Amino acid sequence: MAALLGGKFAVNDLTVLLREPASDLTAGLQEALAAGILVSSGPDLAFRHPLIQQVLYESMPAALRAALHAEAAQALAAASADALTVAQQLFSAGLPGGDWAKNWLIQASPTLTTRAPRLAADLLQREVNATPAGQPASDGLMVSLLRALLAGGSYQDVTQLAGRALRAITDPVHRAEAYWVLVRAEDGTGRIDDAIMTARQALASGDLPREWQARLL
Repeated sequence: MAALLGGKFAVNDLTVLLREPASDLTAGLQEALAAGILVSSGPDLAFRHPLIQQVLYESMPAALRAALHAEAAQALAAASADALTVAQQLFSAGLPGGDWAKNWLIQASPTLTTRAPRLAADLLQREVNATPAGQPASDGLMVSLLRALLAGGSYQDVTQLAGRALRAITDPVHRAEAYWVLVRAEDGTGRIDDAIMTARQALASGDLPREWQARLL
């Protein structure tokens, strides 16, 4: 189970995966440390050599690994673990998550977009592809994806997705955000005239919240 967390891991995260208190893991961890399988790494533990972690990880059937990663992501999210740790588990599961994953990604996307925009975009794209327009989480996922792509400098991807997003998004706040991201992307690629035209189009729609109108002005 520790191998699922990568070459370095927090003991608290391992307790979440094993659903056991740290006190119950003491003997096993001390044995692994004494045998040189694990070593201390600041506040965390780490496998002494990446090959050890790789062998343990690959000894599990791929289907089992995917299922365990999915369970780990949900358990770590419920325990308010570090957002990047949860995202890495969710990504390694290889499949779209359930409703919890959609909602978690929308909430965690500002943090993930700052720390790992490419990972955030990949996860959000996966969920957007699996979520039909009109579903409760659809608007939030699309806007979060646009923001992650913008943060990662993928301006062309933003402009391609924004048209689809603006046709599908019904919530006024999310529509305003989508317009704002599109304006930023067009400005970032030097398409100033397009950015101005998009801002005018957004303002002419008449349904944008006042604070977003001020941003677009």
